[in-house]
Amino acid sequence: MSRAEKIESSEAEIDWLSRALASLEKDEIFCLAAEVDGEVVASSNIDTRALEEAGKRGLKVLTLCAFASNERAIHVYEKIVLRRLV
Repeated sequence: MSRAEKIESSEAEIDWLSRALASLEKDEIFCLAAEVDGEVVASSNIDTRALEEAGKRGLKVLTLCAFASNERAIHVYEKIVLRRLV
């Protein structure tokens, strides 16, 4: 990777982090991470507005997808009482 690509990549990451932190501060999103043995095996930003809208519409199921090969993440999800549908 060239120096220019590294700078562009760093600038893009800083921009993304700035936007994510601003959304967190406004309670627009919350972050969920699954960690096993000190290693993050899954993460997600969840839009609180979408959750509120789902509740208003009477939805009672939230789905989470994981690759079948990501056994560590699936184990964590099942441990926190997420049920496998397939």
